[in-house]
Amino acid sequence: MALTLAPQEVCVGAMEAFKENLPFLKNITADLDVESARYQQNIISRVPSVPPVTEYNQVKGTANQGFEGGGVTDVKELLNDVPVKLNKWKKVSLSFNYVDGIKATIDLTEGMIQVAGIALAKQVASDLISLVSPTNFSLSESCYHNEVKASTLEKIRSTLNCKGALSRRWGIVNSEVASSLLADEKIASADYLHQYNSDIDTPYRTIKAGGFTIYEIPWLPNTGNLIGFFADQRALLLTSRPPQDFNSGMFKDGQYGFRDIYTDPQTGLSMLIIGYQVPPTLDWQIHLSVLYGVAGGSQGGTAGALLDFSGVRLVDGEPTPTVTVKPTLTVIVKNKQVSYGDNAPQYEVTYSGFEEGDSATNLGGSLLFSCSYEAGNAPGSYAITASGLTSSKYNIVYVAGSLTVAKAPLYVATQDEVVTVGDPVPEYTATILGFVRSETASVLSGSLSFSCDYETTSEAGEYAITPSGLSSNNYEINYIAGTLTAN
Repeated sequence: MALTLAPQEVCVGAMEAFKENLPFLKNITADLDVESARYQQNIISRVPSVPPVTEYNQVKGTANQGFEGGGVTDVKELLNDVPVKLNKWKKVSLSFNYVDGIKATIDLTEGMIQVAGIALAKQVASDLISLVSPTNFSLSESCYHNEVKASTLEKIRSTLNCKGALSRRWGIVNSEVASSLLADEKIASADYLHQYNSDIDTPYRTIKAGGFTIYEIPWLPNTGNLIGFFADQRALLLTSRPPQDFNSGMFKDGQYGFRDIYTDPQTGLSMLIIGYQVPPTLDWQIHLSVLYGVAGGSQGGTAGALLDFSGVRLVDGEPTPTVTVKPTLTVIVKNKQVSYGDNAPQYEVTYSGFEEGDSATNLGGSLLFSCSYEAGNAPGSYAITASGLTSSKYNIVYVAGSLTVAKAPLYVATQDEVVTVGDPVPEYTATILGFVRSETASVLSGSLSFSCDYETTSEAGEYAITPSGLSSNNYEINYIAGTLTAN
């Protein structure tokens, strides 16, 4: 083979086949300088940032970049630097035995070169399209397969307008979706938003409708339920530059017979070729590869803000039914407080979220309360919950309240005493008031005791009699002192 075609001719033939199978390539490449770069090197690409537009003017088209009301006259003034790492490469290999390499005809060789270009295209396309899976474009929107028709394209066009889409908008779909589009009468009318009727490109169809150039890719990779993708040129960004060094870990073994780089003038994509003979057979091995880097969706690093929002996915299956979100009405249970032994109070609620003119009278059902407290339960906190209301208009949310049960007040009142100076200390007594539920002093803990400074030798006067010593889990004990009067 090496005697039949020069390395540049091989690259040119493979590149043409590569581009035929990736017709959308020119819309996802940016800043493709032929300046050398190394594998795994970070380089800078340029991505235009365009403000949202209210309407896309299909008649004016690229004369003003298709923007009405956006104030944009030249998108070249709105460029952003995007870091891209050249960390991707795809390779295909061709093998010729020594005899075939000598007698290979041009036709045979060109056929194999075309196969190599197609194989490279499929590898790169699979890699690129996988970047538009739902996990990578978290902010993108979805349309569904059964909605594939002119009205869907209008919806997508409007969506991209609101996101600041450029006039060069494109779609990638599988064959089933392409056929659905072509079956739509409006698209087939050749008068849909001043676009051309669908045409047939080799080897795949290109549909021009609704402000899009839509490429049919029969072998669209299966990335979940993704069957198509519509975007402006920022949704995927591909940058390619030839490496400075062939010995970058991309190729190993063998003895070089030739090596060369070809950079396509239209796309800027670089293709590498390495050929060598394998001793001792002298059979030829030809390697063709492309080296590139991709920024897509959130994988774009600092470009994420630009790239995340610019795509609209087309997915398989039925659209999710529209769910009407009701306004929230919050029913808040009022907190209550009682003392030990009291009966349960009347529970109440307040409402938050009624729309103007509405009140509790607009609700259905009956307001019900639940609380575990009963008269005689120990002091503490008890939850009060509400339920039972219904509404066709509101989503009702209940906020529980609490019932605080305090200790009941209990009074220990000391009896006054009167003595004559010199009399012995009397036996002090007290009356206990405040028991609930027919309880008696038997429910109290401890022992009642008294303290008084009077003694038989004390002088005449008044002396305080102070009680103490009792305790209770259910009662708050209040002591009332008495008075001993010595005459």
